[in-house]
Amino acid sequence: MSGYIVVFGGCSWDSTFKQREDLSYPSVANIELPGGKGANQAVAIARAGYDVKMISIVGDDETGSKIIENLKNNKVDTSAVKVLSGKKSDGANIYVSLTGENEMKRFREAIDEFSTNLIYENEDLIKNADYVVTQAKVPRKVLEELINFCYNNKVKTVLTPCPANGYEFDKKENRELLEKISIITANEEEVLKIMGSNDFSVCIDKLPQLIATAGPKGVAFCDEDGFYRAVSAIEPKELKDTTGAGDTFCGNFLVALLNGLSKSQAVKMGVWAATLKLEHFGAQPGMPTKQQLLNRAKDNFKN
Repeated sequence: MSGYIVVFGGCSWDSTFKQREDLSYPSVANIELPGGKGANQAVAIARAGYDVKMISIVGDDETGSKIIENLKNNKVDTSAVKVLSGKKSDGANIYVSLTGENEMKRFREAIDEFSTNLIYENEDLIKNADYVVTQAKVPRKVLEELINFCYNNKVKTVLTPCPANGYEFDKKENRELLEKISIITANEEEVLKIMGSNDFSVCIDKLPQLIATAGPKGVAFCDEDGFYRAVSAIEPKELKDTTGAGDTFCGNFLVALLNGLSKSQAVKMGVWAATLKLEHFGAQPGMPTKQQLLNRAKDNFKN
């Protein structure tokens, strides 16, 4: 295992508010934690034991410094993270219900500064990656350029289409873009928005790159032999917080794939990793390490 994964995406510092027994939320955050889909996926990959390099932008504020420090502490290579003078780093307010579900209100500035220059400033890094992972939060023009650059240079890509607005599969330009992507991990709501249907078998038949995650209903995908398959969810010992579960699945699935597991096996490992995450509060703090995942899954994981 000598390669690396590039994550091209946003980072943030998030304020989390826990719902009270009377169903209200406090006016002051209960806790502040690192977040952002790009950073979440990078940390998930690093904790799963694979070399990961982050391409991103933060502001030259205290938040930006905390974001970079946290990535470094999680063994994410930050040499390609730009610090922009006079810009604020991104953030979010996350409202976690008593049942562990969450709603987010995001504040973005740094990610809006992403440009195609960020691709070509790091073209050698991207060209030599095992995979490039990105998200639809990246500005559309930049995302399209990145996908096309990777496709033309035979670099495998992974997309999380969050948000999914504007990527409807029935539009020719969207379909041509999505078909260039190696793996697309999307939740039930995103699949419905993109494919116009929540019948996963129909959606995956049209777009075999799609891996559809449906929380407690499990994961649907096209397996290594080209057949539609569904893997059941694993019930957590205690559901504490769903934040970052999808990013945990994505990162651990990809590392398992690169470690030689079949696609079906890799999906199972991703499901196990997401389950462990559900049992802990916070996105990145709750992500399992490679050893924690192996310790939990070893007696239950079957080929």
